Amino acid sequence: MKRRANPTLIGAFVLGALLLLGAAAFAIGGGRLFARTDRAVMHFSGSVFGLPVGAPVVFRGVRVGKVESVEIRHDPSSDQFSIPVFVELDRGAIRNLDGRSAEDQPRLALPALVERGLRAKLSMQSLLTGQLYVDLDLRPDEARSRRGAYPGLVEIPTSETTIQNLKAQLDGLDVKRLVDDVAAIAASARAIVAGPQLGQALNDLQQITANLRQVSEQLERRLGPLADGAQGALGSTDAAMRRLGSAADGV
Repeated sequence: MKRRANPTLIGAFVLGALLLLGAAAFAIGGGRLFARTDRAVMHFSGSVFGLPVGAPVVFRGVRVGKVESVEIRHDPSSDQFSIPVFVELDRGAIRNLDGRSAEDQPRLALPALVERGLRAKLSMQSLLTGQLYVDLDLRPDEARSRRGAYPGLVEIPTSETTIQNLKAQLDGLDVKRLVDDVAAIAASARAIVAGPQLGQALNDLQQITANLRQVSEQLERRLGPLADGAQGALGSTDAAMRRLGSAADGV
């Protein structure tokens, strides 16, 4: 006789599997599966190679979000390219940064931080892997770049990193002129070395050295007799003083 499946047992098994699946998804999501988030965008003008989707968004070492997507945008009017990076930020963490606790004003925190000088720049997670992350901080004194291409999203201004500034300075160098200047300096140095002026100066220096050596030898020969004469004069003076002292005692 064929046994019939127990519907209650099957339902319990399916419910348990769903609960396990939900717990696994919650654990993989870092406990933020149901956290409320806000989207923002930031435009970078340089290369973002090494910034993967899911890269952390960090404020002073504390993770407050992640990179959601990376696109490329072309401006036909200026024929310039920009890289809009869309991020997903933890609304609670951003509200805490701004100091707001009212639940009816959660979306005002991020614009307020932008007005206070919130800037984004790319930083390196590891020198070995070359992976990047988005570093947020209050940098009101740094130059900022804004595009305003997405009216529905809050735009976080970006500032260039030290590596990008160095690259821009190197790109602005006139390498050909620099090489020409170095070649001209080397040619001038060769001309000075090969010219008669340097040879004459060396000959004059050699002659001056020889003259100084002769003067030193002459002084050494003359100082010996002078020293002996001075020593004899001192001896005579000492004897005279002794005789003068004896005469004074007799008087």
